Amino acid sequence: NLKRLVERSIGVFGKSGTGKSFLTRVLMAGVVNRGIGVSLIFDMHNDYGWEITDERGPKVKGLKQLFPDRVVILTLDEDSSRRRNAKYDFAIKLGFDEIEPEDIAMLKATMSLSDTMVDAAYLLRKVWDTGWVKRLLKGTPDDFEYIVENTN
Repeated sequence: NLKRLVERSIGVFGKSGTGKSFLTRVLMAGVVNRGIGVSLIFDMHNDYGWEITDERGPKVKGLKQLFPDRVVILTLDEDSSRRRNAKYDFAIKLGFDEIEPEDIAMLKATMSLSDTMVDAAYLLRKVWDTGWVKRLLKGTPDDFEYIVENTN
């Protein structure tokens, strides 16, 4: 019952090669075809948008090919998408000033960050305000000395 399925958040889990991507693609095709839900899929391996080769050999159409007017593919990294020949409709651009310490905190487990690293993000935001990420990336020894002297 796809209508009931889309009422909740779902996850598909399993070992490599067990058909997770295929099952997800079939479920999403049903959802899109019936117009019963909207999904945001983070597709790190290009499994859903475009045609892929099934583990057994045959090619399987992606959601963009099946529903070109109802599926939009976005990228955060245009260069990477071009290198991989991964077609996309739009590029999303995030400015350094749009990144907040809360964003870093949410990625703590994914990026294997320590509590100290997350705390440092909050500290840098407090001291350097909205330009904290850019200043961190382009920081000079004087910038970091200022942090040491003014936060202990």
